[in-house]
Amino acid sequence: MKYLKKIILSTLIVLMLVLTGCNGKKPPVKTRLKEIKEVPYYKQEGYKFWIGAWNDPYPTLENYQALKEANFNYLFAWDNKTPNDFSNMLSYAELNDINVIYYTRGQTLSENIEKEMILGKIDNPNLAGFLYWDEPSQEKMLEFIPHSVEHNNLFQDKIFFINLLPSTHYVGSSSYRNYLRNYIDKILVNIEGKKILSVDLYPLGGLPDFKPYVQSNWLANLELTRELSEDFDLEVHYFVSATKHHNYRRITEQTLRYEIAVLMSYGVQGFTYFTYSNDKTVDFEVGIVSNDGTKSEKYDLVKKINGEIRKFEAVYNAFEYQETMHVLGEGNSSNINFKTTVNDVEEINYIKSVDATADTIVSSFKDKDDNYGVMFVNFSDPDLNITNYLDVYFYDAKKALVYYHGEEMLVDLVDGKFSYNLMPGESVFVIPLNLV
Repeated sequence: MKYLKKIILSTLIVLMLVLTGCNGKKPPVKTRLKEIKEVPYYKQEGYKFWIGAWNDPYPTLENYQALKEANFNYLFAWDNKTPNDFSNMLSYAELNDINVIYYTRGQTLSENIEKEMILGKIDNPNLAGFLYWDEPSQEKMLEFIPHSVEHNNLFQDKIFFINLLPSTHYVGSSSYRNYLRNYIDKILVNIEGKKILSVDLYPLGGLPDFKPYVQSNWLANLELTRELSEDFDLEVHYFVSATKHHNYRRITEQTLRYEIAVLMSYGVQGFTYFTYSNDKTVDFEVGIVSNDGTKSEKYDLVKKINGEIRKFEAVYNAFEYQETMHVLGEGNSSNINFKTTVNDVEEINYIKSVDATADTIVSSFKDKDDNYGVMFVNFSDPDLNITNYLDVYFYDAKKALVYYHGEEMLVDLVDGKFSYNLMPGESVFVIPLNLV
């Protein structure tokens, strides 16, 4: 009998250890939403989300007012200007809160034929920085090591900017990761001010009604720049296609919303439209405006989207990116972009489940008070015109702050359920709340 009691006692002890964990603690439970008594409020803290324009129009007051009215705050301006045009450009930029990134054509200051003109305006706060090169190869990029050293010595309060190749166009003897690491380790390491990791990757190819496709490693590129930004305290910047060129698709409201939403779902700190100003050529459609500032039909569209971002940016800037989960739409067995990522997670700990009729990006964010936010993006190709019917169940959420097209709504949740219909190219940002 004593022997039987020992067996029973031993069995109970083992069972208790299994149930409580070998260290005597309870097994971890899913993180619940913390209880709060008030709906959080987010205000602008000074930092403005970077919305840039590539190619400057003729320097007139009206053209720079148009930039401000369309909610731009950065402008990439080309070199080879007369002193009068350079001065006017900066004066109009200052009047309209536009930060100018001026192209150096790959030259150090000592080599630059515009040296005296630049130094004469170097104290102008709207001369925000210098673009040294666009899309350098690995070998070309390394030529800018002395430029980064000189820039840090002379212009530490100005932005040092080189836009790098995307993985879709990189050709080199080493990996794309090494290409980005070389830029960080050999060039950005010399910069003590703002450090920006910028890439242009235009994901939408083909024709909208004939074999449209999304670049298969777009998300892998975003994931990698996100990872490196966290490892080295960098700001991530991408370009958005606003002008049909080469084999890239024509521009619509849905394609613009789609590109921007996916970028923001990976926590980028800014993006620039390529292009803002250009005339129609054989390979390029007209830009958002022509070189003389004449507005195309895209101007009002971009103005609307940028305005929505400005309404939302105080919320977006208050949150830090955490992680991304990919959800296949009902009936879909795979997505090549989802397959190429390596850091995506299988679950997000405050979400019970996500049911979607289209492939969906689900990205988690957290603010300084440990409130969670989650961004849902309809990842189906916007030209396939697929609406994503979304059902999400949150743990413990009784209400949710919902941001759609920049507008805020406070909605009640029953049993933590949030439902939304995401139209092609669209996204929604949700803050689930455990209000008591």
